[in-house]
Amino acid sequence: GGILFTIALVLFLIGWTVLGGNRISTSGLTQPNTTTPAQQTPTPTQQTQTPDTSDRPHTAALSTIEDRLRSGGEQLDLNALRAQVEELGTQTLSQDNRTRAKQLLVRIGDLLQQRHIKAVEQDFSALRTEVQKLVSEFNFELAIQRLQAFPGKDEPTVTTKLQTLNDEVTRAKTTYLNNLRLKIQSATNQKNLAKLRELRDQLPAPLLGTDAETDIANAIKVLDDEQQAAQQAIINKAAFELAHWNFAGLEQLHGNSRPAMGTTEKGKQFDTYYQAAQQLTAMTKALSIQLKAATKHPRYRGVLKGWSDPDILSADMVGLQLEVENGGTVAIKWTEIPNDALTTVVKIVLPKDAQIYQPAIDVLASAQTAETPK
Repeated sequence: GGILFTIALVLFLIGWTVLGGNRISTSGLTQPNTTTPAQQTPTPTQQTQTPDTSDRPHTAALSTIEDRLRSGGEQLDLNALRAQVEELGTQTLSQDNRTRAKQLLVRIGDLLQQRHIKAVEQDFSALRTEVQKLVSEFNFELAIQRLQAFPGKDEPTVTTKLQTLNDEVTRAKTTYLNNLRLKIQSATNQKNLAKLRELRDQLPAPLLGTDAETDIANAIKVLDDEQQAAQQAIINKAAFELAHWNFAGLEQLHGNSRPAMGTTEKGKQFDTYYQAAQQLTAMTKALSIQLKAATKHPRYRGVLKGWSDPDILSADMVGLQLEVENGGTVAIKWTEIPNDALTTVVKIVLPKDAQIYQPAIDVLASAQTAETPK
């Protein structure tokens, strides 16, 4: 039994070996048919992988740039990225990467344009704020200059807005100046010099030295010249009344005309005439009282209107009454007595108070020499 088993095992192994050899032989016969396509397919695979391997850094660089564009935000240096893409474009790229590079340049260009437009709009917003402030300060010329000098004025996104803002400034300037001219004309028609001076003093600083100030100054000069002429006529009339001892007329003129003269020099001169008239009135009354109380008539030493050494009898608002050497009496009007003789009369009759009335006599003298109405 053991022998038979051994023989059977040997036969089995021999048969297995034969069958295995046939498989190896068959495989060897079919190997050329299977090897040929296996050797032909790797060859083109190796040819397409060669440029891919060399272009891999370009692919990575482009991907990095794309990632930065997606996550970089407003702080991203787009110009630097564009320079990187342009530099890659000078190198040998695959068709895909060259297409990607072109697309990146377009995208970066769009982003740069968007940033530019946004910056222009932000600059215009700041310009609007500045211009509106200048207009509120009536600095119209500087506001227009700012608009004309705006760097982005040719950008389509703000062109219309810029023109609208320019129109607003022009309209505000025109409205203000037209209103100012109406006020100037109204004050001129009303002969209101004080109003014109108020307009001049309240003129905004940016308009000083402009036509607006010149218009006001010219209107003031016209009225001032007219006022000066009118006031001079009043002063001449006042001098005439004082010189002719018409104190009632002078007082009436003062009441009617003095208030409008304000604090002008002519007004002050008028006051001097008026005060002199009041002093001369008081002087006349004092002379009259003193002469009435005198026990002996004072004598004037010298010639008074052709009379030598006359005695002074009395005084009133018209003049003096004298007693002359032949015993007769004569009346002399105040207007007929020279100022130096008047000073002497006062010193004779009112020796203690003569200095009180001398300033009024001096003003009287100045009025007599002033221009008087014809």
